[in-house]
Amino acid sequence: MSQPHHLDDVDPAPSHATGPDNGNAVDPDRYGDHPGPRGWAIETTIGSAQWFHDREPGSDVDHRVWIHRVPTEAVVLGSAQPPDLIRADEAEPRGVEVCRRRSGGGLVHIQPQFDLWIDIVIPRHSPLWDDDIGRSFHWLGRHWAHVLQRHYAGRGHDVDWAISTRAVRRPEGRLLCFADVGHGEVLHLGRKVVGLSQRRTRHWARLQGLMLVRGSHHRLLPLLEVGAAVDVLAKAEASLQRPDRGDAEMEVDTADPSRQNARLEAVLNSIDRAVGLPPGCPSPDRDRVIEAFCRSLPAV
Repeated sequence: MSQPHHLDDVDPAPSHATGPDNGNAVDPDRYGDHPGPRGWAIETTIGSAQWFHDREPGSDVDHRVWIHRVPTEAVVLGSAQPPDLIRADEAEPRGVEVCRRRSGGGLVHIQPQFDLWIDIVIPRHSPLWDDDIGRSFHWLGRHWAHVLQRHYAGRGHDVDWAISTRAVRRPEGRLLCFADVGHGEVLHLGRKVVGLSQRRTRHWARLQGLMLVRGSHHRLLPLLEVGAAVDVLAKAEASLQRPDRGDAEMEVDTADPSRQNARLEAVLNSIDRAVGLPPGCPSPDRDRVIEAFCRSLPAV
């Protein structure tokens, strides 16, 4: 079975962060920490995206649900992405946090008013553990799909949810995480709605899940350094066409700024059409989704 592209299989690069906390990953406020159903502990925090990505479960971890909310817009770079992909001169005035995660793949744009971020931590001895990295996502994807199916049915919407059982790589996925489809990720009418990634050690696995309600290229485009973004896309296209060649061997023409910008906007537009809830599908009631997500977790 092919493995998903967004595993923690590379060492983290140095953190690059800007925004209202001046680049530091601030400690969060805990406003919910209580025993959950069937052996799960539930914890809700609010704070920087960098703090949450850097958080370590510890070697003696039990079954946990970590629900996190960011107070400001955030852009999270993949571990191998160059820091100059984001324009600090645009991010800082807007109060956008720019940080880096330890899993590979493309960047993630988080809009706090829309997105829903729930991580699952399981110990190595968990009945939910699967040594097959790809297959290990499937139970969580099915759980997300089940919760969303019931949530929308209760609101009078017959929505068709599906999960991916394989990884589909596209050049755009080197730039934006939601342009690719990985194992267990949740689709609605072919649109990727829930993205999953994973970090694991000998002691634990942390399965990260983010529900993207709406595409956001109109907010993301001004934050991107156009030349760097086009360079990422061009090298990704070339490497998929000629996998035997390394990035250093590939020549990329980025000479015309107007053509660069038009191309990047077209790419981001196409991604927006492929991800998030389709137009006309209402935003979820996030508190009720979280409640249902926790209440219906499998027994451990």
